[in-house]
Amino acid sequence: MEFIFENPLILLAIIGFISSLFTKGKKEEEKRRKPAQRPVSRPTQPQQPAQASPIERKREELETRAKRAAAQMEQQYAETRQKADEELEALKQKQRYAERRTAAIRERMPAQNTANTNTQAQALAPDKQKLADAIIWSEILGPPRAMNPHRSVKRK
Repeated sequence: MEFIFENPLILLAIIGFISSLFTKGKKEEEKRRKPAQRPVSRPTQPQQPAQASPIERKREELETRAKRAAAQMEQQYAETRQKADEELEALKQKQRYAERRTAAIRERMPAQNTANTNTQAQALAPDKQKLADAIIWSEILGPPRAMNPHRSVKRK
């Protein structure tokens, strides 16, 4: 008996044998408790596709809605793009017309001497008093203060 306890390999083999006996007993009990399941036989002919589940129908419905929304957005984008292109072309035509008019006006104006140009520049040059008057008149003639209230920093 001492020989068995001194040799660890034999001791491990005995413990393994005993534990396998217990696990076999548990597996047999579980088989007895569970009824045997019959294997599902598959028909040889392919079945007709079953009706789509509610989840699949909902997914398909959402996909069709998304496709319709995308098509509608593309159509709106195309219309907006076309309007923007038309407005751009109209603005370009106005710019060309304005450039032709300014060129025509410049051709009609007689060549002015440099002295006359200097006096015109001095007449148009603003001074402090003219600027102050301009600001006052812009406040007087501008919209009323109630229409353009200044908000405090705390309110923003």
